Amino acid sequence: MEYEDQGEISKTVAVVRPFVTDDNMPAFPWDLWALDLGVQVWHGDTLGDLQVVEIELVSGQLILIPITISGVEYWVTIAHNHDGTEVDMDVNLELNDVEQYSSRH
Repeated sequence: MEYEDQGEISKTVAVVRPFVTDDNMPAFPWDLWALDLGVQVWHGDTLGDLQVVEIELVSGQLILIPITISGVEYWVTIAHNHDGTEVDMDVNLELNDVEQYSSRH
C-alpha cells in the first residue's frame, strides 16, 4: 500500500482457520491445571472461518493430540515452549539446611 505523504507501508499478515471450542466441551482430568500446562481442548477435525491476523499473533509451537471419547473426536493442544530450559530446583541441600527450613515451617 502506498500513500503520497508517507511512502510505502506494509504489514505482514497470516490467513488462518482457528480451532473451534465452546462451553459444552466435556471436563477433562487436567482442567484445573490447563492454564499452567498450556493445554486446551477443541472440536476435532473442525476449523473456524478464515481470518486475517497480524503475523505477530501467530507464534509458538504446539503439540496436537487427536483423541476420541464416546465416539466424539477432539483435538488436545499443548503449548510447546522452546524459549529455554525449565528452572531446576536446587535439590543439593545440606542436611542442616533442611533441618533449619523444617524448624521454621
